[in-house]
Amino acid sequence: MGDHGGIIVLVSDQIATNQVIYSLDEGLSFQTIQFTLKPMEVTNIVIEPSNTGRHFILYGDYIRDKDKSRIG
Repeated sequence: MGDHGGIIVLVSDQIATNQVIYSLDEGLSFQTIQFTLKPMEVTNIVIEPSNTGRHFILYGDYIRDKDKSRIG
């Protein structure tokens, strides 16, 4: 959660994805947005705890198609 609950960001940590689910109304409704063309394995979502903005950073790795190795 960021901005003291003003934005809630969800992303799968079980499978590669290219979508983020978010809420701007404390979880009453959710929207989906595509953040990249190629799916990636997201490992972390980071916010600045003292910040009051709605900014966040996704960390993860892209998977190569041929040998399934990471290209982080």
